[in-house]
Amino acid sequence: MLPFEYCADAMKIVDDHPDPLAATVSPSLGSPQGAFETKFVVEHSVAVAIQDWARQHLDADPHASGDDHDGYHVNSVYLDTPNFDTFRRNPFYRRRKFRLRRYGDEATIWLELKRKRKGQVRKRRVSVTEADLSQRLAQPHDPEWDGAWFHRRLEKRQLRPVCQVTYRRFARIGTSATGPIRLTIDGDLFANGAADWQVPSTPLSGESLLSGRRIVEFKYREAMPASFRGLIQDLRLVPTSFSKYRESVAACVPLAQLVGEPSS
Repeated sequence: MLPFEYCADAMKIVDDHPDPLAATVSPSLGSPQGAFETKFVVEHSVAVAIQDWARQHLDADPHASGDDHDGYHVNSVYLDTPNFDTFRRNPFYRRRKFRLRRYGDEATIWLELKRKRKGQVRKRRVSVTEADLSQRLAQPHDPEWDGAWFHRRLEKRQLRPVCQVTYRRFARIGTSATGPIRLTIDGDLFANGAADWQVPSTPLSGESLLSGRRIVEFKYREAMPASFRGLIQDLRLVPTSFSKYRESVAACVPLAQLVGEPSS
């Protein structure tokens, strides 16, 4: 039997989310059922074709910035146990990722739990200030703090920073009969090992983990929209799995720390 906390947590998705705008543009937020995310890894030329299509058929993401008004940088710190239980996909960890996230250089840090169950992605997150975050994590969790649920899980699961990850995201949004839809294209993926809770405020540098390729994701609730199905057929896109976290850990954590028998 799963621990009670797991069962209760599965029912509580986005009650801590203070940003109503995000719930209207992100299919995995604002819905108890979560959303489906179909992922593709494509060459740069294919990504350009998808961008052109998206600009014609979808609206700009309200969080986008920059000269093209189509994208933004995502900067994260991913968490795992000393035994790398999330990376190893050990029971009770394999479908969950805990991370700290910053968009661009803003002062807000998002504490986020992302989980996948029966093909659907659900997120729970809350925003805190950077100054408050570092102070709170150094103390026993305060039940009155907005991030108390996140801090409590860090302590229970012995989670700590493993790697910093940054990438550039192109994003467009739209609507369908079943709710909001979203198309994202991620590139310039870089990773470093993380020794503390500091979330990058600028992109990392080095050799991109994508080698010029791009990660394309179609995000939607219930049935995939006909427009996405048509794009898949026209460009002969093949769905695949790609974990930014796993690729990043494999790139910046010594192999000796990742091999061996998983703990019980």
